Amino acid sequence: RRYTQLPRPYRRAAALARAVTAGRRSTYGRVEALIGWLGAHTRYSTAIPPLPPGADTVDEFLFGNRVGYCEQISTALAVMLRSLGVPAREAVGYVPGPYDPVTGLYTVEADDAHAWVQVWFPRYGWQSFDPTASVPAANPDPGAVALADVGRALGRVPLLPAG
Repeated sequence: RRYTQLPRPYRRAAALARAVTAGRRSTYGRVEALIGWLGAHTRYSTAIPPLPPGADTVDEFLFGNRVGYCEQISTALAVMLRSLGVPAREAVGYVPGPYDPVTGLYTVEADDAHAWVQVWFPRYGWQSFDPTASVPAANPDPGAVALADVGRALGRVPLLPAG
């Protein structure tokens, strides 16, 4: 019961979840349908627009800009699943970074932080789903690309002593 509760009613997200999963009888089928919808209708970017004052993150992601990264994507999936009565939770942690064959270890850094969703299946327990993997990258903002290019070019200019 704890994993089907929501902090507030998400009427539009619930209606979207019902529409996307119509005809899907199994929990697994519902999860896959929602992940498919996220992959077809949202875009991944770490450069998300600021949240408008008073706006809800899930509503803005699903019905506004539809741009986000793993936290927005997994939270939206968890909310939609919970609105269907499917026990779900968001998990956060790290994915393995590069493997070092000398030490036999993976290097894990802050950039390797990630969020995904876990869904409860009776007799099987919590099963992980990574909805971010199906969401394509957003086209970069031309201004941001130009600014990054200028920054890289300036980084190659040798510093001259001022005197």
